[in-house]
Amino acid sequence: MEDKKSRLLKAKSQILRMSNNKKKLVMIDAYDRLLQYYSELKNNNDLDIPSEFTGKYGRYTMSDMQKIIDDLSDNAETLYSFYQKIIDIYKKDDFCSYEYNVFKKINMPKMANAVYDFFASLGNDVLGIYVGMMNHHNILLSNNPDYAGYALDTIPLDYPCIVIENIPKYLQFYTTLVHEIGHAYQFYLQRNQKNFSSFNPFVEINSLLFEKLFCDYLINNHVINDNLYHELDNHIYFLNDVSISKALTKLLLDKKISNVNIYSLSYDCSVSQCDVLYEIVSDCGYIMPNKLELSLDNFHYSISNIIAMYFHEKLKNNFDLEWKNYKDFICTVNYLPMDEIINEYFDINLIENNIKKFIKSYRGR
Repeated sequence: MEDKKSRLLKAKSQILRMSNNKKKLVMIDAYDRLLQYYSELKNNNDLDIPSEFTGKYGRYTMSDMQKIIDDLSDNAETLYSFYQKIIDIYKKDDFCSYEYNVFKKINMPKMANAVYDFFASLGNDVLGIYVGMMNHHNILLSNNPDYAGYALDTIPLDYPCIVIENIPKYLQFYTTLVHEIGHAYQFYLQRNQKNFSSFNPFVEINSLLFEKLFCDYLINNHVINDNLYHELDNHIYFLNDVSISKALTKLLLDKKISNVNIYSLSYDCSVSQCDVLYEIVSDCGYIMPNKLELSLDNFHYSISNIIAMYFHEKLKNNFDLEWKNYKDFICTVNYLPMDEIINEYFDINLIENNIKKFIKSYRGR
């Protein structure tokens, strides 16, 4: 306990001595997240950063988020049309998420080795982050069933920190671990291009791509016999994220959303949530019990997943070349206009082939 507190006090002292510049804001952001990870110290007054030092951080957060919201709103019509096309593909094949459920047990030692070997296959930088996080106790197993996992960007103070649900008997534990390490690696790649917004539709790209690559690795190396049920789970979540994102896009188009909170991403809406949920259910069959809140977070997953699918397909064809191209993209994505990203990386034919291939395989079993 004292080691953690000393570590934070040292970081706080460094922050208070720094000039008022962006580097200081990055340090405050990392400090807040590290304090969140060390939750048992959260209410210790000695560790609070005075408000006069954090006010500018709030202004940067608001500015960065407003830019992204504006960009999203400017492209709402294009996004709405794209989401509708995806839903139509699922509807054409009568895929509704309420029909399915998934949870699969695995061999724990074999899977733990596969996780290490998978990260090693992606390069020393990926493996180094994973090993460093392990050695610094920055991977915490939690018994809280309210979430599968989350990641905290504590760079440059520390390696990133992750918390995951403690269920190592199940495949979901390892895919969640890989997902959260994917976040950690994206934090690392973007360490010099920090975005302070709590709303970022590109934040899940690497985590979702790592999941897809990991499942390929498990199949190709005969760690598991098939990936059908995890793939089913992914399609269920993707359909729900797309369905909610489509509804939220329509609300943005109609200017029904206002007063977005920069931290919680809550918002005011002139249409009742019940009416919006009814439209979603009518359109695509169901909203999962843990997805009943119409959260702007769904844009994180729907947009990121579409881009992750694109690069997943590219990496299958020429890994070495496309891995370099992908990392270059991740390093610059926060500065690219959304319309440019949509035109370049939103491939409806690729998504349709992916959905049809999966449904054919699932129903063939």
